Amino acid sequence: MVLHPDGAHLLADLLLEEIAKYSPKSVGGLELGAVPLVTAIAMKSTISGRSGVGIKSFIVRKNPKKHELEKKIEGEIDLVLHTTGLNT
Repeated sequence: MVLHPDGAHLLADLLLEEIAKYSPKSVGGLELGAVPLVTAIAMKSTISGRSGVGIKSFIVRKNPKKHELEKKIEGEIDLVLHTTGLNT
């Protein structure tokens, strides 16, 4: 669903509404699966103006790159908060 343009917009809207109470500066997740979702959230946060300057995104790699800087995390993060789900 998130790879479909309408699905990406819908999920980004729903997740932005849910995470707004935490005032996140960045969102991210494990590589591949999180890429389209965090991209949609970051883009939608800028377009909607809900977060002021927008929410940054990052991706966590399962394994560091074998070339360049061998980063395990790509993108900009200020604080990483790991949860297994959102509690309401």
